[in-house]
Amino acid sequence: MKKLILVRHSDAESGSFSLPDINRRLTPEGKNKANLQVRRLLSGDLKPDLLITSTAKRAVETTEIFSNVLKFRRSILQVSFLYEDFTTSDFFALLNEISESVNTVILVGHNPTISVMASRLDPDALVSFNPCSIGIFNIGSFWNSVSVGDSKMIEYFEG
Repeated sequence: MKKLILVRHSDAESGSFSLPDINRRLTPEGKNKANLQVRRLLSGDLKPDLLITSTAKRAVETTEIFSNVLKFRRSILQVSFLYEDFTTSDFFALLNEISESVNTVILVGHNPTISVMASRLDPDALVSFNPCSIGIFNIGSFWNSVSVGDSKMIEYFEG
C-alpha cells in the first residue's frame, strides 16, 4: 500500500511590504512545532522514500526539519507550482509521475490547497490543516493510477 503524507508548513513569520511572501521563514515556535510533529511520524515508523516541497522558504525549512529528524539522505524535490495556485489535475499528475519503487511520500505545501487536495484524495477528509498539521493517506497500490476520491485518510495530526 502506497502512503502519501500531506503536511502544511509550520508557523511562519508575518508578511510585510519589505518581505516577499515566498521568503517568509519559520518562527522559533514553528521550528519547535515541526520537530514535535515529525516525531509523531517516527513513533508510527513511517519512513519516506521521497520528500516533495513547495519552493517557499517556510515550506523548505519545514521539509528540512522533517528530513533531518527522519535521517532522510536523498535529494528533496522542490516543486514551484506547489507555492502557486494549482489545479487538481496538476496535483494528481505530480503523484502519477512518482516511481512505483517509492512507497511513502511526504509532501509539504500551503493552505488552502493542502486542505483542498486532502478532500480530493478522500472526500471524507474535511480537516483544516492548521500550520504543521499532517494527514496520512493510503493511496492504493500504484502512484500512476491515483485519482480523485480513491484514497483514504488513515490518520490526522493537528498542528
